[in-house]
Amino acid sequence: MFILYHSNQLDLLKELLVSRIRQAPLSHPFDREQILVQSPGMAQWLKLELAKAFGIAANIEFPLPASFIWEMFTRVLADVPRQSPYNKGSMSWQLMTILPALLSRPAFAPLAAYLGGGDEQDPAGDPEQVRLWQLCQKVADLFDQYLVYRPDWIARWEEGEGLVGTGSQDLAGVSGQDWQPELWRELVARTLALSPSGYHRANLYEEFIHELQRTRDLPGKLPQRVFVFGISALPPRYVEALLALGSRPEVEVHLFVTNPCRYYWGDLLDRKTLARLENKLKPGTDLDTLQGPANPLLASMGKLGRDYLHQLMELEVPQIEAFVDIDEVDASGNVRLLRAIQKDVLELGSRGEGQFDLDSSHHKSPIDPTDGSLQIHACHGPMRELEVLHDRLLALFERDPSLTPKDVVVMMPDVNSYGPYIQAVFGARGQIPFAVSDRAASQESPLLQSFLALLHLPSARLGAGELLAILEVPAVLRRFELDEDEFNQLRVWVQETGIRWGLDDAYPERFELPRMSGNSWLFGLRRMLLGFAMGDGEPVAGMSFCADYGAGQQGAVASILPYAEIEGQQGLALGKLAWFVDSLAEFLPCLQREQSLPEWSACLLDLLDRFYLADEEEERLLQLIRSQLADWQTQLGEARFDQPITADLLQDYLGKVLGESRSSQRFLAGQVNFCTLMPMRSIPFKQVCLLGMNDGVYPRTLAPMGFDLMAVASRRGDRSRRDDDRYLFLEALLSAQQGLYISYQGFSAQDNSDKVPSVLLAELIDYVRQGFVLAGDEALDDETSGEQLLKHLVVEHPLTPYSRSYFYPEAESRLFTYAADWLPALNPVRGAANFQSGELPLPPEWGKEQGLELTELLRFYRQPAKYFLNRRLKVWFELNEANIEDSEPFELDGLQHYQLKALLLDSHLAEGDSAVRRERLQLTGLLPQGWFGSLLLDDLDAEMGKLAERLRPWVGEKQAVEIDISLAQGQLQGWIDIQKGRLLVVKPGSFNGKDLLLGWIQHLCLSLSDAPGDTLLFDAKQSLRLPKLSADEARPKLAALVALWAQGMKRPLPFFPNTAWDWLKAMEKEPDKPDAADKAALTRFNGGWMVTGEGQDVYVARCFPELDEAVLSQLQVLAREHLTPLLKTLEELK
Repeated sequence: MFILYHSNQLDLLKELLVSRIRQAPLSHPFDREQILVQSPGMAQWLKLELAKAFGIAANIEFPLPASFIWEMFTRVLADVPRQSPYNKGSMSWQLMTILPALLSRPAFAPLAAYLGGGDEQDPAGDPEQVRLWQLCQKVADLFDQYLVYRPDWIARWEEGEGLVGTGSQDLAGVSGQDWQPELWRELVARTLALSPSGYHRANLYEEFIHELQRTRDLPGKLPQRVFVFGISALPPRYVEALLALGSRPEVEVHLFVTNPCRYYWGDLLDRKTLARLENKLKPGTDLDTLQGPANPLLASMGKLGRDYLHQLMELEVPQIEAFVDIDEVDASGNVRLLRAIQKDVLELGSRGEGQFDLDSSHHKSPIDPTDGSLQIHACHGPMRELEVLHDRLLALFERDPSLTPKDVVVMMPDVNSYGPYIQAVFGARGQIPFAVSDRAASQESPLLQSFLALLHLPSARLGAGELLAILEVPAVLRRFELDEDEFNQLRVWVQETGIRWGLDDAYPERFELPRMSGNSWLFGLRRMLLGFAMGDGEPVAGMSFCADYGAGQQGAVASILPYAEIEGQQGLALGKLAWFVDSLAEFLPCLQREQSLPEWSACLLDLLDRFYLADEEEERLLQLIRSQLADWQTQLGEARFDQPITADLLQDYLGKVLGESRSSQRFLAGQVNFCTLMPMRSIPFKQVCLLGMNDGVYPRTLAPMGFDLMAVASRRGDRSRRDDDRYLFLEALLSAQQGLYISYQGFSAQDNSDKVPSVLLAELIDYVRQGFVLAGDEALDDETSGEQLLKHLVVEHPLTPYSRSYFYPEAESRLFTYAADWLPALNPVRGAANFQSGELPLPPEWGKEQGLELTELLRFYRQPAKYFLNRRLKVWFELNEANIEDSEPFELDGLQHYQLKALLLDSHLAEGDSAVRRERLQLTGLLPQGWFGSLLLDDLDAEMGKLAERLRPWVGEKQAVEIDISLAQGQLQGWIDIQKGRLLVVKPGSFNGKDLLLGWIQHLCLSLSDAPGDTLLFDAKQSLRLPKLSADEARPKLAALVALWAQGMKRPLPFFPNTAWDWLKAMEKEPDKPDAADKAALTRFNGGWMVTGEGQDVYVARCFPELDEAVLSQLQVLAREHLTPLLKTLEELK
């Protein structure tokens, strides 16, 4: 018995299935119900629905159609193997063995040219293995399609015919593909030699159908009942096999089809096809007579379902139609737009067509402006799409208390590309429970990513960041007994010892680059180990190893500079880092060898044991890797493939299978479901959301391969990714019960230019414009009412979630947000008032009892805003994290330049000639490689030599002078070093306002000490002097600076030393041009090309976002009061 059921609602088909099981239970309680579905998601939904209906859903199997039919083959026919030798995996490896031997044949010339048969020196050499493997996969994929959709070709080819046989001319125009029949015959011959069964899917169907027809008695071999549920399309051969099963008296086959339209539409043509036919029709034939009334959405998007329906209608079987009428008017009497569109598809109608009136819109159906059943949102990118979706879902949940998260499905073309944004919006907000299905396991799991990174080590640079990323994976840290603090410490050491990339100095030679001097892992580890063993000391003569690490072959002797920052217990962490790098070096040779799969398996299983100590969740991932290796070995065993496998092929194969393996399918888990748009996801949800409906992205196009013969000679019922996606969109539109939400990237985030939506969304919008009008706009002409409706339907969102439009929306904008945390960003109070309203009281002990340290006062004037945040609020904006570089240094940044100059200047003053210091610097690994480093060092050394010459007459033995000054605020205490009775302030770079102010504060302190003297200031260009001041002159100036410190401890101080100094100098130079002085201050504060402004400092930016008039006027007052005495006193040193 074979019965076909049609309905436009999956829910009703499910009810029919439930009633069938209720009315006629299986004859034996332990027999299993067989329900064929096309996806695990559909199986999950059906299980839940059956459990609701029966109280329990058990002893039910949900096989996929292909595996069910193969199972039937094995039961009915005698010698069918449990697994087809013609599955894609087996065929790929068979072809890997067969194809290289056939490349010399004339027919295979195109493949030989593609594979490139070795190199120019050896044209007969073997083709590159990865390329061959990728080609064999594509060919196996194609042969797999032929077995299902072109069994007649396969049969002809096996009989020895070529592309064009006696019975068929459909490939008559094809050239250059004669290798396909030949290759198929070779494949069959080899498969027959390995496995006695000559069955494959093309010849099995005939045999299966014959067997069912001629054998009367098949006891216990056939299921009593088969349901086929919710499948949008089946290949013709599958339907034939099911029909043959249903022709047996003891078997019932119930085929449930979701049919969007109650009338026959199997010959419906879309506009494109109609336009093509127009030229071919007999003169006088009217196109309207060729096709009656048709729904344009069904005609355009329904090709997949239409072909399937046409195929089913040719079957002479009983059909039961159970269509549900759709009522487009809600309880209030308003037309619901979504219901109306669904009704038009059901009734094969086209609203607004035929009764066209350009001057008014009375022929269109009015819809209420408050109707939200179809929402379309244009955003600037995927992140904004999810932020908007989050707000809209919250609004839906608030408006309809009966709507729960499990009633919402969110589908997109590729959930992997949206994964991080879903976590960033839904995960961070935590208001809506959600589950993500269909993500690739390798994308979700750092462990799998690190395993694939280990496989790629032979071709990797072994950059510092790369290896630390592998080490940072929790299972790897556990294996090497490191905790998070130790790992962060290791990062700092790696940065400071100059490790950049490569295992040793010779490592770059494998990339045809010159040897390095330093910057490799071995170089850095030796510095660390030597420093730990002997502390800070002179360079030690060492040896440099050759490329085969650990072989102990000595190359040129190189010195090692100890890195003395590691001591005591820290040595343990260092030992673990050395253990990790040693382990990598040990596996490198194994990972780059060409070897057989059992050898690879042994190597990789050993690698897993050596690098991972997994917890329960991670063990599942390690098990996935082990099982993939075992499956691969089984496949190769079946195909008798025993050639050695290259490292490239291993990386490609494992990368592909681990990338394709899906992580847990948390579908229908009681939360908002995020998933990829896949066939048969037409499960009814109250709210269906589609994201990423962008032009060129959806429908997804899969270009056919150049040698795909099915693309040349297409037939009805062939599958195409584009047609599948068009039908998916239609299914989503029809399966939404209450609302359909669609978003796309309507604007460029770069320049705000318009982007067009997917052609499917554009067709939907066109249809809505043609047939509907906003209530109240009926009198407007057709064009205007259409524009008004479009404006109402498509909500255009701003670029940012904190746009004013969300919080202060204009009338009719329909913008709103629930993200109240963005509100403060919208109305910042400019200046320091944004940061702090009142003043913090000074701690009571900071008075007369506790003196003020001079070092603290100097630290305050370096960066007043930073000092306040650090000291008073205990806030630090810097992450204490090493900045890991993956390439050797090519130039130094500003800070490194400065540090290098300071070191060179010290050594010039201490030793005269700094050759020893220069050698030490070259051994740190912080200088650019080779001549770049030497030339840079020469330039800086010469510059510091000149500065040292200017300094030498004034340098002497340092004497510490105690500072203990009584001021109104309390005691100021500290020490100042003087040389030859003077204070020397030296800077290897150029002085700025801050340096001069710090020198001035020390000078004032010195003037009030027991050993008053003058202060000399030297930088790379100028020599300046502050003459000795009397105590009476110095005290009020110092007291004013300390009072300003007290003020800056209560609230951020609008005083920026460099900006203030530039402003004051400009005012002194041209007192009548205050605007020029203000401009100089702004330039220094905001920065510019290659110059970092004082206002770009994170602490200043947090307290004073901009140098507005209020802040500038306060700054000018402070500059006049505290910096004018410095400017007046400062003179050039003669």
